[in-house]
Amino acid sequence: MTALLDATDSQMTALAGLVEMLRLADQTLASMQAARDGLLAIANRLAIDIAKQGAHPDGGDHAIRAIAAEIGAVQRVSDRTVERRMADAMLLVEQFPTVWAAQGRGGSAPRTPG
Repeated sequence: MTALLDATDSQMTALAGLVEMLRLADQTLASMQAARDGLLAIANRLAIDIAKQGAHPDGGDHAIRAIAAEIGAVQRVSDRTVERRMADAMLLVEQFPTVWAAQGRGGSAPRTPG
């Protein structure tokens, strides 16, 4: 990088520290996102369980919307946004558990050999 040729050793050390702190911040954010996805997936499952228990003919749509509205009020986003997040989280947790687990560790999914 020719743009950094004029940087002093202390500036390069500061840059290295900054890059490492940003890496750790991204790792923490990924882990927190995985935690949030897990909670949203649980909320989605709860809505489905409530609907099945009451034999709701809508397959849980109203229960999902009601739970999404409760969460949306706290998060200050629309119930539709929360519904979409719940569905995305459920898909991630149930269909891609390896990816979700890797995100929870703050990393990426393990690579398969070959």
